[in-house]
Amino acid sequence: MEELMKAINFTGPVIVSPSMSGKFSLPFLLSDPKNANKKSHGFIPVAPVIPENYKQYIKELQIPAAIVYGDKDSTFKNSVENVLSKLPNSRLFKIKDARHPAYLDQPEIWHKIIYIFLPAAFK
Repeated sequence: MEELMKAINFTGPVIVSPSMSGKFSLPFLLSDPKNANKKSHGFIPVAPVIPENYKQYIKELQIPAAIVYGDKDSTFKNSVENVLSKLPNSRLFKIKDARHPAYLDQPEIWHKIIYIFLPAAFK
């Protein structure tokens, strides 16, 4: 991820990380958690897979985060609530009547979350 961002001269994105992409986004952000703000303005994990060896470091990530999951997604509910809720600068968004791809089940609510989060990420 870092190589791609360097290659296209792209700095400071907000990383949206649904499901399995957590295997890539979290190692990228947690390689230097105290300076993650130099890599990204914000992080929006959507019921992401959290690699076991990264769970203990989640609380060190110092960027704004909007944690999103569907209330009908029983598979990831515990990891979202128990692990990602430890992000120090985060808000938890549980989308009603949404499954694992919560943004597909409730796109209007998903867009509202993005609309609310982005200004805070770029302060």
